[in-house]
Amino acid sequence: MFAGHDRHRPHIRSSRDRGGATAPSPARVLAVRPAWALAGDRGGATAPSPARVPLLGFHEVRDPPPVARYPALYLDPAKFAMIVDWLRRHGFRAITLARLVAAWRGRAQLPARPIVLTFDDGYASVYRNAFPLLRRLRWPAVVNLEIAALHSPDRLRPRQVRTLVAVGWEIASHTLTHPDLTRTGTA
Repeated sequence: MFAGHDRHRPHIRSSRDRGGATAPSPARVLAVRPAWALAGDRGGATAPSPARVPLLGFHEVRDPPPVARYPALYLDPAKFAMIVDWLRRHGFRAITLARLVAAWRGRAQLPARPIVLTFDDGYASVYRNAFPLLRRLRWPAVVNLEIAALHSPDRLRPRQVRTLVAVGWEIASHTLTHPDLTRTGTA
């Protein structure tokens, strides 16, 4: 997902890349634009103008257990509800990455203030605490699923994943086993 690799793939930049303040942990705000927009290549006269769309990334939506290895990855469900309520009151509407890419290609329309909500790893707390609220709003989200963890005690179950997909959520790859890439060899 780098500029120049594929003009239709999104390039994701953190607010840190622009020297701005970052969102408070655990939500990370990213600006998403197509790679061809960053390179100045609009792909011909018919290419749509790129829309900058914020992306909020989450992990767990629950209080951290006392022995949590990374407590900053947890978000209290009440705080998550406050974030979503603020977004809704300010005119934001959640979309999937697939809809965003389709809009970039001129095949879909975006709401006036689109936003992408993502959840890394596929934790069960997303289904218990984020999904009910987002479902009431008819907002989709993207789950970056670690496939090998589907049967772990604190992860989504296949039935839950099917339910999310049935109501319009998107499932994205977050690797098979989520290896620590700082400890793996070169390809």
